[in-house]
Amino acid sequence: GGMDLGKIWPIAFTYIGAVVGAGFASGQEVYQFFAVFGSMGLFGVLISSIGFAYAGGKLLALTYKLQATSYQKVIHHLCGTRLGFVYDHFLILFLYFGLAIMLSGGGETLEMVFPSLAGWGPFLMALIVSLIIQRGLQGLLQANTYLVPPLILGTLVMSICTWYQGPVLPTIGGIFLPNWWIASILYVSYNMVLAVAVMASMGPSLKSTRQAWQAGIWGGVGLGLILVASYVTLLYGGSVREGLPLLIAARRLGIWF
Repeated sequence: GGMDLGKIWPIAFTYIGAVVGAGFASGQEVYQFFAVFGSMGLFGVLISSIGFAYAGGKLLALTYKLQATSYQKVIHHLCGTRLGFVYDHFLILFLYFGLAIMLSGGGETLEMVFPSLAGWGPFLMALIVSLIIQRGLQGLLQANTYLVPPLILGTLVMSICTWYQGPVLPTIGGIFLPNWWIASILYVSYNMVLAVAVMASMGPSLKSTRQAWQAGIWGGVGLGLILVASYVTLLYGGSVREGLPLLIAARRLGIWF
């Protein structure tokens, strides 16, 4: 009902925040997995959005059922002890590299807005992150509640402006995935690795299975909106040869944007 929405949004936003990781936010992934397929990429985006809604709801419902406070519990439940052990270590590596890439991308963004920070961006980013993490799960939920709505709005505004301004760029080659639907399924499955790491600690924050599903589904809808917006931006005006194509597109609308 309407009463739980206050509880659902922070969790849905945190799910979105967990998936909008390094490649997603830079625009590289959205390009490689969707935009390279031209108009079929839009169907890919649709399949991925449905996938995120289903997988997110399923994951949160499981986390609630197990009352999990860390991802180990969820992984061992899904994979058994032996495979769970392997997965656990794989995930730690995955998260380590993910963090490094995100600190570097976030740092580059800071340096772009404040050129005087040259070279210090990633360190400052690491400091901001540690301050948020200090507040535990509450800090994470709160940070995402503040950061994700402007993120969704910003990508939508940017896609409309880019579409309005720009000519369609010919899609640059280099398709490394067999076809658009395999790309979209693969996209969900590997992005869920990051989501498991973050969302599997939410057990006690959830009040019911229904609420878990609602948070997952709304998260999927939000991710779908960001995907569509990024897809349009990249198709109409992303310089994909750059490391952070979405950032380049955003800069065309002014440095503070």
